[in-house]
Amino acid sequence: MTEAGIFLKRIGPGTAVVPVRYAHCDDYYLFGSVEGGCCRIGLDFEEYTLHAGEIFCVRPGQVHRLIDESAVRASVLFVDAACVDADCRRTLAEFAFQPRPILLEPSLRHELGALFDMIGHRIEALQTSDAQVAKRLIRHLAGAAVGMIAEAVRQSLRNRPATGRQVDLSLSFRELLDREGPLEGGPARYAAELHVSAGYLGEAVHAVTGVSVGRCIQEEQMLRARRLLIHTSMTIREIAFKLGFGDAAYFTRLFTKRTGVSPSAFRRQYLE
Repeated sequence: MTEAGIFLKRIGPGTAVVPVRYAHCDDYYLFGSVEGGCCRIGLDFEEYTLHAGEIFCVRPGQVHRLIDESAVRASVLFVDAACVDADCRRTLAEFAFQPRPILLEPSLRHELGALFDMIGHRIEALQTSDAQVAKRLIRHLAGAAVGMIAEAVRQSLRNRPATGRQVDLSLSFRELLDREGPLEGGPARYAAELHVSAGYLGEAVHAVTGVSVGRCIQEEQMLRARRLLIHTSMTIREIAFKLGFGDAAYFTRLFTKRTGVSPSAFRRQYLE
């Protein structure tokens, strides 16, 4: 990351950058744009294939990795969260409910590619130009790129059946799930914190995500479990209790049912 809070990485034949293949998370946004070929990535332990003309967004804290980039030309823009305005952050948070590759219109693809080229050029010139002016220009260019990507995301979300109020409520629910501490109390607890009925919260969350509040809570528990399994040395029992499970055996059964592998097998899969 540069002093401007922006960095651009090129991936493909002839580039000297070594891709990061292990699962990790960052405290900034990543925006990947595929210019040719295709690649596979992992995001929060789900796999996605990206083709030419598609973009993908990764929010701070999401676990990601590059699985296969052998046949791709792509650019990845890294942007400090402080450089992303509130409207774009809200759009990207909504996108994160059901992430997927987004195919850009050819004209937008061309404009975004030109912006990426300008950002890369300005970053390369940081050492030979007025640093303060260069950083401002880089931030402005990155802001324009993020704004264009966010607009493409908004367009892709317009057919979603949820109302604005349902989206707002679901985002507030998401913020509660993102807090530190065990996920306890079930749907009724979160509805009470949001000052709505459990039924109304359920309708809103289902309209936005396609799943129930209870399922969202369980998926968050499993996501936290997977992160702890690969990023800490905690035992399975310790992880179970940290996540609010009173019974480690029940946690193991639920994890195995949701992911298809036991916690210990999952840890070996990612760490060996």
